[in-house]
Amino acid sequence: MKYLGLWSSDQDAEARSYGQLPGTPRYADITGPDGDPDGKVDQWDKTDIGNGYPKFTWGFTNLLTYKGIELSFLIIGSHGNDLFNTIRIRRESHGKVPIRK
Repeated sequence: MKYLGLWSSDQDAEARSYGQLPGTPRYADITGPDGDPDGKVDQWDKTDIGNGYPKFTWGFTNLLTYKGIELSFLIIGSHGNDLFNTIRIRRESHGKVPIRK
């Protein structure tokens, strides 16, 4: 579904026509069963938002030593994905990624 933002208080009547209230997410009525917008946001309005798998991932690591002091670092990245899946990162990191509130 295509996200259009939040319903504002001046859009109260239109929001209620979709069964929503101001402050709730607003989605686009793209199409209906016959190909034209039908005034409802339902399964016909789902769209493909892109690919979450990167085309290329890379990494660089190094260890620098100077007069007994060591500095090691790791830089990683990915390129070519259309969207970024933060839910997967949180699920697979076993709670090590803080959630901002």
